[in-house]
Amino acid sequence: MPPLGECLFEDDFSAGQDKWQPIGGTVQIEDGALCIKGGKEGDPFPVVLVKQQFDDPRLAVEFRAEAIGPSPGDVGINLGGYLVSLGGWGNTRTVLFKLVDGQIKELASQNFGVKAGQTYHCLLMRDGGRLSFFLNGKPLLRAVDPEPITGDEARKVLAITYFGRHVHFKNVLVYKLP
Repeated sequence: MPPLGECLFEDDFSAGQDKWQPIGGTVQIEDGALCIKGGKEGDPFPVVLVKQQFDDPRLAVEFRAEAIGPSPGDVGINLGGYLVSLGGWGNTRTVLFKLVDGQIKELASQNFGVKAGQTYHCLLMRDGGRLSFFLNGKPLLRAVDPEPITGDEARKVLAITYFGRHVHFKNVLVYKLP
Protein backbone atom coordinates (compact mmCIF):
# COMPACT_ATOMS: atom_id res chain seq x y z
CA MET A 1 0.00 0.00 0.00
CA PRO A 2 1.14 3.57 -0.54
CA PRO A 3 2.73 5.60 2.27
CA LEU A 4 0.39 7.48 4.58
CA GLY A 5 1.15 10.70 6.43
CA GLU A 6 0.11 12.12 9.79
CA CYS A 7 -2.76 10.37 11.55
CA LEU A 8 -5.55 12.94 12.13
CA PHE A 9 -8.14 10.61 13.67
CA GLU A 10 -8.05 7.16 15.21
CA ASP A 11 -10.69 5.06 16.90
CA ASP A 12 -10.41 1.46 18.04
CA PHE A 13 -13.75 1.80 19.86
CA SER A 14 -12.21 0.93 23.22
CA ALA A 15 -13.76 4.13 24.67
CA GLY A 16 -17.24 3.61 23.23
CA GLN A 17 -18.82 5.50 20.37
CA ASP A 18 -18.34 9.09 21.63
CA LYS A 19 -16.61 10.16 18.40
CA TRP A 20 -19.53 9.04 16.22
CA GLN A 21 -23.10 10.16 15.59
CA PRO A 22 -25.43 7.30 14.59
CA ILE A 23 -28.34 7.99 12.22
CA GLY A 24 -30.76 5.10 11.77
CA GLY A 25 -30.33 1.39 12.40
CA THR A 26 -28.94 -0.09 15.60
CA VAL A 27 -25.40 0.98 16.48
CA GLN A 28 -23.43 -0.35 19.45
CA ILE A 29 -19.94 -1.35 20.52
CA GLU A 30 -19.30 -5.11 20.66
CA ASP A 31 -15.91 -6.71 21.27
CA GLY A 32 -13.93 -3.59 20.28
CA ALA A 33 -15.91 -2.99 17.09
CA LEU A 34 -18.55 -0.51 16.00
CA CYS A 35 -21.46 -2.76 15.08
CA ILE A 36 -24.17 -1.55 12.73
CA LYS A 37 -27.33 -3.58 12.32
CA GLY A 38 -29.79 -2.73 9.60
CA GLY A 39 -33.50 -3.12 10.10
CA LYS A 40 -36.03 -4.86 7.96
CA GLU A 41 -36.40 -4.33 4.22
CA GLY A 42 -37.51 -0.77 3.47
CA ASP A 43 -36.07 0.79 6.66
CA PRO A 44 -33.66 3.73 6.27
CA PHE A 45 -30.05 2.63 5.84
CA PRO A 46 -27.99 3.05 9.00
CA VAL A 47 -25.25 5.68 8.78
CA VAL A 48 -22.66 6.61 11.41
CA LEU A 49 -20.94 9.98 11.04
CA VAL A 50 -17.65 10.90 12.68
CA LYS A 51 -18.10 14.13 14.66
CA GLN A 52 -14.71 15.56 13.63
CA GLN A 53 -14.38 17.47 10.34
CA PHE A 54 -11.34 17.37 8.05
CA ASP A 55 -10.32 20.43 6.02
CA ASP A 56 -7.68 18.84 3.79
CA PRO A 57 -8.72 17.38 0.39
CA ARG A 58 -5.73 14.99 0.57
CA LEU A 59 -6.91 12.30 2.98
CA ALA A 60 -7.03 8.56 3.43
CA VAL A 61 -9.37 6.53 5.61
CA GLU A 62 -8.37 3.05 6.68
CA PHE A 63 -10.58 0.52 8.45
CA ARG A 64 -11.37 -3.14 8.88
CA ALA A 65 -14.88 -4.42 8.23
CA GLU A 66 -16.47 -7.80 8.77
CA ALA A 67 -19.90 -8.49 7.31
CA ILE A 68 -22.00 -10.84 9.40
CA GLY A 69 -24.46 -13.04 7.44
CA PRO A 70 -26.95 -13.83 6.10
CA SER A 71 -26.93 -10.74 3.81
CA PRO A 72 -23.25 -9.77 3.84
CA GLY A 73 -23.08 -7.25 0.99
CA ASP A 74 -22.80 -3.49 0.71
CA VAL A 75 -20.38 -2.16 3.30
CA GLY A 76 -20.00 1.57 2.66
CA ILE A 77 -17.54 4.36 3.44
CA ASN A 78 -17.97 8.04 2.58
CA LEU A 79 -14.95 10.36 2.54
CA GLY A 80 -15.94 13.91 1.67
CA GLY A 81 -18.62 12.92 -0.81
CA TYR A 82 -16.70 10.04 -2.41
CA LEU A 83 -18.16 6.68 -1.49
CA VAL A 84 -17.13 3.07 -1.85
CA SER A 85 -19.79 0.41 -1.73
CA LEU A 86 -18.06 -2.89 -1.03
CA GLY A 87 -20.22 -5.75 -2.30
CA GLY A 88 -23.14 -3.59 -3.42
CA TRP A 89 -25.81 -4.30 -5.99
CA GLY A 90 -26.85 -7.63 -4.53
CA ASN A 91 -23.29 -8.35 -3.37
CA THR A 92 -22.05 -8.51 -6.97
CA ARG A 93 -20.01 -5.30 -7.41
CA THR A 94 -17.71 -2.96 -5.55
CA VAL A 95 -18.20 0.61 -6.73
CA LEU A 96 -16.48 3.97 -6.20
CA PHE A 97 -18.85 6.83 -6.77
CA LYS A 98 -19.36 10.54 -6.17
CA LEU A 99 -22.33 11.95 -4.26
CA VAL A 100 -23.13 15.66 -4.57
CA ASP A 101 -26.49 17.26 -3.85
CA GLY A 102 -28.17 13.86 -3.83
CA GLN A 103 -26.82 12.94 -7.28
CA ILE A 104 -24.71 9.80 -7.69
CA LYS A 105 -22.05 9.40 -10.39
CA GLU A 106 -20.20 6.09 -10.72
CA LEU A 107 -16.44 6.59 -11.14
CA ALA A 108 -15.09 3.00 -11.11
CA SER A 109 -16.28 -0.54 -10.38
CA GLN A 110 -15.18 -4.18 -10.18
CA ASN A 111 -17.15 -7.39 -9.93
CA PHE A 112 -16.48 -8.20 -6.28
CA GLY A 113 -18.76 -9.27 -3.42
CA VAL A 114 -18.06 -9.79 0.26
CA LYS A 115 -18.27 -13.04 2.20
CA ALA A 116 -19.92 -13.32 5.59
CA GLY A 117 -17.42 -13.82 8.40
CA GLN A 118 -14.41 -12.54 6.44
CA THR A 119 -12.60 -9.40 7.61
CA TYR A 120 -11.63 -6.88 4.93
CA HIS A 121 -8.81 -4.35 5.35
CA CYS A 122 -9.89 -1.26 3.41
CA LEU A 123 -8.13 1.97 2.47
CA LEU A 124 -9.81 4.80 0.56
CA MET A 125 -7.46 7.59 -0.57
CA ARG A 126 -8.41 11.00 -1.91
CA ASP A 127 -5.81 13.36 -3.33
CA GLY A 128 -7.95 16.16 -4.74
CA GLY A 129 -9.70 14.45 -7.66
CA ARG A 130 -7.49 11.32 -7.69
CA LEU A 131 -9.13 8.43 -5.85
CA SER A 132 -7.88 4.96 -4.97
CA PHE A 133 -9.45 2.10 -3.04
CA PHE A 134 -7.27 -0.71 -1.71
CA LEU A 135 -8.64 -3.99 -0.42
CA ASN A 136 -6.46 -6.24 1.72
CA GLY A 137 -3.37 -4.29 0.63
CA LYS A 138 -4.04 -4.47 -3.12
CA PRO A 139 -5.49 -1.78 -5.41
CA LEU A 140 -9.06 -2.56 -6.42
CA LEU A 141 -10.45 0.73 -7.76
CA ARG A 142 -8.89 3.91 -9.16
CA ALA A 143 -10.52 6.99 -10.66
CA VAL A 144 -9.87 10.61 -11.51
CA ASP A 145 -12.68 13.09 -10.97
CA PRO A 146 -12.21 16.02 -13.38
CA GLU A 147 -14.43 18.16 -11.13
CA PRO A 148 -13.37 17.26 -7.57
CA ILE A 149 -15.66 17.98 -4.66
CA THR A 150 -14.52 21.11 -2.82
CA GLY A 151 -15.59 23.41 0.00
CA ASP A 152 -18.09 22.36 2.64
CA GLU A 153 -19.12 19.24 0.72
CA ALA A 154 -15.54 17.95 0.80
CA ARG A 155 -14.93 18.39 4.51
CA LYS A 156 -18.22 17.69 6.21
CA VAL A 157 -18.51 13.93 5.87
CA LEU A 158 -16.65 10.91 7.05
CA ALA A 159 -19.27 8.23 7.41
CA ILE A 160 -19.54 4.49 7.50
CA THR A 161 -22.72 2.71 6.57
CA TYR A 162 -24.17 -0.67 5.82
CA PHE A 163 -26.97 -1.46 3.42
CA GLY A 164 -27.25 -5.11 4.44
CA ARG A 165 -28.10 -6.51 7.84
CA HIS A 166 -25.05 -6.51 10.16
CA VAL A 167 -21.42 -5.35 9.96
CA HIS A 168 -18.54 -4.76 12.39
CA PHE A 169 -16.07 -1.90 11.81
CA LYS A 170 -12.70 -1.91 13.59
CA ASN A 171 -9.70 0.39 13.81
CA VAL A 172 -10.88 3.43 11.83
CA LEU A 173 -8.00 5.81 11.01
CA VAL A 174 -7.87 9.02 8.96
CA TYR A 175 -4.54 10.21 7.56
CA LYS A 176 -3.35 13.36 5.85
CA LEU A 177 -1.49 12.25 2.73
CA PRO A 178 2.23 13.13 2.59
